[in-house]
Amino acid sequence: MVFLTTAAASSFGIYRIVHGSAETLFEHKAEVIERSVTAEIERYRVALADVAAAVAVLERLDAAGFADLTEPLTRDRLPGAATVSFVVAAETADVPAVQARWRELGDPALGVLPIGAGEHYFSVLTRPLDGLPPRLGIDAAAVPAARDVLVRARNTGEMAMSRAYRLLRDAALPAAEQQLSFLLAAPVGEPGTGWVVMALRGTDFLREAIGLAAGDDADVKLSELGTSVVTVADWRPDQVDPSVDGREVTIAVPQRSWRLDIRPTVSLLPPTGVGLHATAAILGAVMASLLAVPVTVSWFSRNRAAREVVRATAALEADIRRREEIEQQLRMRELELVGFAGVVAHDLRAPLATVAGYVDVLRDEAAGLLTEDHRGFLDRLHAGTRRMHTLLEDLLAYATADSATLHAIEVDLHSLVSEIAEEWRASRSGHPPRIDVAALPTVHGDPTLLRQIFENLIGNAVKYTEPGTPAAVEISAVHEGRSMCRVEVADHGIGIAPEQRAHVFDPFTRVGGSERYPGTGLGLAIVRRAVERHGGFIDVDGNHGGGSRFRITLPTACPEAAE
Repeated sequence: MVFLTTAAASSFGIYRIVHGSAETLFEHKAEVIERSVTAEIERYRVALADVAAAVAVLERLDAAGFADLTEPLTRDRLPGAATVSFVVAAETADVPAVQARWRELGDPALGVLPIGAGEHYFSVLTRPLDGLPPRLGIDAAAVPAARDVLVRARNTGEMAMSRAYRLLRDAALPAAEQQLSFLLAAPVGEPGTGWVVMALRGTDFLREAIGLAAGDDADVKLSELGTSVVTVADWRPDQVDPSVDGREVTIAVPQRSWRLDIRPTVSLLPPTGVGLHATAAILGAVMASLLAVPVTVSWFSRNRAAREVVRATAALEADIRRREEIEQQLRMRELELVGFAGVVAHDLRAPLATVAGYVDVLRDEAAGLLTEDHRGFLDRLHAGTRRMHTLLEDLLAYATADSATLHAIEVDLHSLVSEIAEEWRASRSGHPPRIDVAALPTVHGDPTLLRQIFENLIGNAVKYTEPGTPAAVEISAVHEGRSMCRVEVADHGIGIAPEQRAHVFDPFTRVGGSERYPGTGLGLAIVRRAVERHGGFIDVDGNHGGGSRFRITLPTACPEAAE
């Protein structure tokens, strides 16, 4: 009985150690998921607030102006977003006048469709973000959830999130593809002027917002809290692990609340081939068998088994400590990135957009009333806001380059690079650069990150060229092995000293001689992160005849690459 009791206690101890590790890992995972969703909601709120602030300072809003203001909004930056629109209110008697006005400012074929009597809410300008055709003139008064959020945003003067409902633009989709969605509405100007509205699909948002953070380790359910709890979307990558308790998290969204139900899956810990209880029971049975042999054998067997248990337990505890240290490092890294992006977006970009808007208004409307000195001061302020905007965009691109979701597809690199080269030729009409693009292969990668790589490299080659000298850039590729290619971007600019080449990809590093040219010192750091996200690497060497030659390896989409 003593032998059996000792074996059972050892088995229970082993079980508690492993079970405690699972609970610790899950708590860290749940915190990362909560912060990921909160950061994504904040990114939506800031993006919509930026557009609303810019619309508010425009003297005349039309289709072209709205398109310019919403051009930075893409599905890559705002996962799950369907549309961003400008909505106006009108009483039934004012519908013809509203239609005539927005046909002049927006789509000449606009037809508003009032439903019922009373106040109507028409979408008069829109930018689709999901690839579906735009739908204008829809009366949101016919949808209680959409009507309620517009009225609430107007009455409070603050941004508001709607209840979950199915978008009218999704009515033509098969029932299995229709999702519960939300409207995020920001009032513009005086009450009743209008709203900037963004549609957000729940399932797409949850999948893209937490896909990287949750992986296969957590089951997540997104619900809307109100008079009743409504399940909006689920993330179910694997079977739920019943041995570890789940966690409920409340997320604050504009004027509403969401709930995340997070539960661990069986993928949270490495598979052992048998269950945790079974593993502990088997170890206990083996120990009991060793202890139950005749006394003369059991003495030595018991000592050997005890030593093995001590070593195994020590190894298991050491492994758990290593896991916890790695999880802590990952958690700190994720918190730093999320916190950094949130501070930049919330505390700097929104007020900068307001300053830039007012500067543009003053330059367009008040320039004739100012002295020459004051106009010079205004021009310096305008240039300063543009430099600040460039720095913020580079900071955000650098912070998210190694954490954003990688959407890898087959990309025609020749077409992409040729398009970038043509844009640079058109932008330098006085001294157009000579950019020669040889045959480039089709690669497997993220189109957005690939464009970021070559826009930075070609832009640097054009920018860091002696004044008065047309830039010359050659871009070529060779095959390396069966699955990789090497792309080379060579220029004849100011070059990089050999002793500085090892550090040129570090953030905020500017090489000697570059002080005369504008820049943030983040371009090549962004390029390195984007290349490494694709499993490749980048280096730089001198170019024959002066300048620099950058070499990038990327995965090809087929065995053959361009020579």
